Amino acid sequence: MSCKIIPVVDLRNGVVVRAVAGDRANYKQLDNAVFKSNDLCRIIEVLLKLSRSNILYVANLNGIAGDDSYDCILYEIMRKFSKVEIWVDNGFRDLGELKSFNNGFYNWCEKKGYSPCSGENLVPVFGTETITDNASYKKIFSTLDEAVLSIDKKNNVILGMVTIDTILKLPPKRVILMNLDKVGTDSGPDIDWLKNMTHRNLRVEFFGAGGLRDRDDYEIVARYKAAGWLVGSALFNSMMDFGDE
Repeated sequence: MSCKIIPVVDLRNGVVVRAVAGDRANYKQLDNAVFKSNDLCRIIEVLLKLSRSNILYVANLNGIAGDDSYDCILYEIMRKFSKVEIWVDNGFRDLGELKSFNNGFYNWCEKKGYSPCSGENLVPVFGTETITDNASYKKIFSTLDEAVLSIDKKNNVILGMVTIDTILKLPPKRVILMNLDKVGTDSGPDIDWLKNMTHRNLRVEFFGAGGLRDRDDYEIVARYKAAGWLVGSALFNSMMDFGDE
């Protein structure tokens, strides 16, 4: 199994910020030598080029906090990068919120005069941090084949109301192991968690998030059967370029 590198964009108030250890209140606007532009689309283009990826992960921190004021930024990304698979974490709590997002996208396209604009490149990410409860989890992942689950962990505790037993009884095809303590900290990936989950022999593709620093880390997570890894800081720091992959 090849290990995909999936570039990460964290947005707050429509601006790209650098995520560090899940401390969202203190995320700072992106600012370094490679990513000089404040143009969101330009930043995404550079990330996709560095990672050689056809998948982009976007976390809208406003949406995760329950604020839909900046959903239009996500719509613009989906339209602009229509050939890229866009994994969107917008704090979806249940199927109703995803439906509202899709309706909003359709209305936005109609208002802008964009046609056709189907949003087929959207892959919704549902995080344990925001899924309402076990019943909502079961409804989501028995209904949506393409949806991705993010198991959100901080301080070694799984966030949210969904139990691990529920997840193991109805595992989706793709699962992100999101260790928020590792994100942006240059502390290395959570190998133990990856090994623990892959050894369960579930028919699941596991994608890690947080801590990947360099090609050595990449080779380790690939060896332990990660289907992919979400990468932000290592790309922003110009530490990784997967042109040889």
